[in-house]
Amino acid sequence: VAMGATVTIRNVAPTVADLQVFDMFGRVLDTEPGIVLQGLTYRLRGTFTDPGRPDTQTALIDWGDGNVDSDDQFELFTDAFGGKTGEVLQAHTFLEPGDLSPTLQVTDDDGGRDSEGVQRLVVSAAGAAEQAVDAIQDLIEATTDPDILAALQEALDALQGRRNGAASNGALDKLEGGQLVAAMVKLGDVIAALGAAEESGAGDLSSLKHTLAAAAASLAYAALEAAIADARPSALVARIAAAIESGDAAMIAGDYEAAVLAYKRAVYLR
Repeated sequence: VAMGATVTIRNVAPTVADLQVFDMFGRVLDTEPGIVLQGLTYRLRGTFTDPGRPDTQTALIDWGDGNVDSDDQFELFTDAFGGKTGEVLQAHTFLEPGDLSPTLQVTDDDGGRDSEGVQRLVVSAAGAAEQAVDAIQDLIEATTDPDILAALQEALDALQGRRNGAASNGALDKLEGGQLVAAMVKLGDVIAALGAAEESGAGDLSSLKHTLAAAAASLAYAALEAAIADARPSALVARIAAAIESGDAAMIAGDYEAAVLAYKRAVYLR
């Protein structure tokens, strides 16, 4: 008499962990929602594990803007075969503003699946300036130190215009009017005022300064793309690219005022 038994094999799905988004200057966006500038390149890094040691895995990233990358397109992909920790690294440029949730999905060869996402707010340069207005107003409300208050108010005025935004002499006004070089000057003034606030004891405002300088970078990269699209002379395109390269180096070094000056030159040349 033939005897038999039914064996049920239960697969345990992989687990995605340690998801990070960092910008092209190496700064990790560690807040929710992280501010992402349109036209700049960002990278998503993640790790994953799988208790099924013989399992292999595939992965994809849904950027939330209609674009999906599979693991054969990634800059880096290693699976979790043999109990290793799998790794993922991929770059993406967000072209349109929006409230997005880039998501990493990992699937093993038995169909087990896990996914994790991070919330990111993609904004234009003007959108970044508007976010900075809110952040500076919060800082003003949280302090009574007269020196810090004076520096923060100077930063706020340079962003939204004096007389509580009634005057049309802030970075936002210049951006809305298409006066990009003048807007760059104002963004530099904001960063300088935030530096003065730091010197007066306001704490570390580097994240805010970085976002504002990244707004300037967004404008500079847009200027480069426009110069290429308009078939401007190659020597001029090279000069714009060189100015941007200088700005990028200053961003990486944390010299945000120098970065804005370099990006302003790129926009001026355009």
